[in-house]
Amino acid sequence: MKENPVPPVIIIGMHRSGTSLLTRLLEKIGVFWGCVKDDSNESICFQLLNEQMLKLENCKWDDAQRLGSLFTDQSRCRRAARKVEAVVDDNFFRLYWGQPSFGQEKGSAYPALAWGFKDPRNTFTLPFWLERFPKAKVIHVIRNAVDVSVSLWRRETSRPEGRSHHHYSARCQDLAGCLSLWGCYVKRGLSYAGSGVDLHQLIYEDLLARPEESLLSVAGYLGISETDGIDEVCSMIDRSRSYCNQDDPSLSDFIRQAKNDPLMIELYPEECR
Repeated sequence: MKENPVPPVIIIGMHRSGTSLLTRLLEKIGVFWGCVKDDSNESICFQLLNEQMLKLENCKWDDAQRLGSLFTDQSRCRRAARKVEAVVDDNFFRLYWGQPSFGQEKGSAYPALAWGFKDPRNTFTLPFWLERFPKAKVIHVIRNAVDVSVSLWRRETSRPEGRSHHHYSARCQDLAGCLSLWGCYVKRGLSYAGSGVDLHQLIYEDLLARPEESLLSVAGYLGISETDGIDEVCSMIDRSRSYCNQDDPSLSDFIRQAKNDPLMIELYPEECR
């Protein structure tokens, strides 16, 4: 199979951290995230592979104990890579790019543009993806524990399907469980810094407070020079989403708990005072 000369952009980060917003903003300045996507702007092709990789390890998206050691062993990572290597072929990329004739016509080639995929589970399957795409650009999005936990808890406790939902999470039926899962994802994402991974860290609240500066920084990291219209792109951002649960009196006990979390204190010292 011919390789795409342009390495992918891989978005990692905890659920409800603003990764969907980031991909939609980057889409406006030329980053392609797949032809067939779900409501969270995630490529169905890559979603299915992440699902399979977690199943190989008998793991789910909310299984903090198993996720903590997922693909940390290089031999297990390579074993998983071999199992799905045959799947990431020309047919796979035809579906991703939405080009049924890709690779069949004379002179056909991958589009020479920025492309990538986002899925919170990339946070743990990243070692596998780096085996497959060693020159990938990785963006880690971090959002404060209070807003992530509350957003996740509300989503998980309001699904009409309840326990029958295919991604039902018993852990996330309470805020404490959501907080512990936030810590699991964020710690894993932070662990890639200084490990040789080509990594850019983005704080969600910085994106909302200084959207143009943040997006230009990301664009520079990705090598995107055409940023005309970035002012219009930034107008898509709802700045009220920053620290949007801090003043809710019904959450006061949980907010106090979250602000005493060591990782929260490390990342958001001003907010935790």
